[in-house]
Formats: sequence, C-alpha cells, structure tokens
Amino acid sequence: MHPVLSPQHMEIETNKDRSVDPGDSFYDYCNGSWLKSHPIPATGTIGGVYDATTSYTCRLNAGLLSGKP
Repeated sequence: MHPVLSPQHMEIETNKDRSVDPGDSFYDYCNGSWLKSHPIPATGTIGGVYDATTSYTCRLNAGLLSGKP
C-alpha cells in the first residue's frame, strides 16, 4: 500500500531533479526541476510583493520630493 502524500510533499517530490545524483549536487537534486521551470529574469529579480512595494515606494518618494504627491 502506498501512503497518501500531502500537497506539500507532492510539491517537494515534483521539484526534485532525479537526473542529478544527490551525491554530486544535493542542492540541484532537491531543487533542479523547480529552478528549470522558474528561471530568473534578465532584470535579476523574481518579482512579487517585494518588488511591487519597492516600485510603488520609489514612485511615491519621487512624487513627494518633486512636490507632487
């Protein structure tokens, strides 16, 4: 009988790159498939809430410094 895997366990299993020997590169073994399907953009950032907040804050500060909030 096979155990039922949790969604978190399934995600971990999906992210593994089984073409890599864990003895050669455990990091690539564990994360290789995820890294291949989520490339870092040319801008060097992945995006998300942090980038959106930083962008908004910069625009807000520029407006305040120019006297146009």
